[in-house]
Amino acid sequence: MNARLAALLLASFLFLAGCVVQSIRPFATAASRVPMPEGIAGEWLLASEHGDAREGYAPWTFAEDRLDLIDQHGNRAYLETTFFRLDKHLFLDSVPGSPDDDRTNRFWNWHIAPMHLPCRVELAGDILTLLPLDANWLNKLADAEGGPSYILPDETEKDWRIYTASPEEWEAFLRQHAANPEAFPAKLAIVLRRAAPPPPPPLPLPGENPGE
Repeated sequence: MNARLAALLLASFLFLAGCVVQSIRPFATAASRVPMPEGIAGEWLLASEHGDAREGYAPWTFAEDRLDLIDQHGNRAYLETTFFRLDKHLFLDSVPGSPDDDRTNRFWNWHIAPMHLPCRVELAGDILTLLPLDANWLNKLADAEGGPSYILPDETEKDWRIYTASPEEWEAFLRQHAANPEAFPAKLAIVLRRAAPPPPPPLPLPGENPGE
C-alpha cells in the first residue's frame, strides 16, 4: 500500500469510525449464508446516500460474490460480498477487495481495512436498500448493557472500536435487533435503483437486410 493511500485510509477511518460497525470477523456462520437472492444480480444506480439524493454515478454491479462500484470521481473498487439470512431478515456482509493503486474509492473506504461491514438488505421491486448497522447506537448499547466484544485501538478515542465478536455472537445479536430502526436507521440508508436495461436494437425497415 503506498503512502498516499495509507494516509487517505487513516483519514477516512477517523471520520467514519462513528458511523458504521466494523468487525474483524464475519457476521454469519456458514449455515446462515445464502446465494444471492433472485432480483439482485446486475446493475444498480445510486439514488440516495444517508438521506442525500445522488445523481450521475456510474452503475454499481452485483455479481454472485462481489459488488463492483464506482464513486463520483470515477474511482473503481470492489467488495467481496456474502448474503446471509437470519429468520425473515436478509443481510449483506462485505469486505473490501483491491482499490485502484493510485486513487481510493470512498465507498471502499467505508471498510477502512479488510474488515467486515454488515447491512440489512431490503428489496422492493426496482429499489434496493442497504441499511448499515449504526456504530453510535451499538457503542451506547455496549456501554449501557453490554454487547458484542470489541477492542479500543486508542484508549483516548472511545468511539473508535474494532469489534471482535465471533460469527455466532453476531448472529445472536443481529437476530435480537434486526427489526430495530435505531440499530439500522434510515439516516444511514444507501438506496439503489435498478439501472434501466439497454434499449433493444431498432427493427429493420422494410426491404433492409439486418445482417448488412
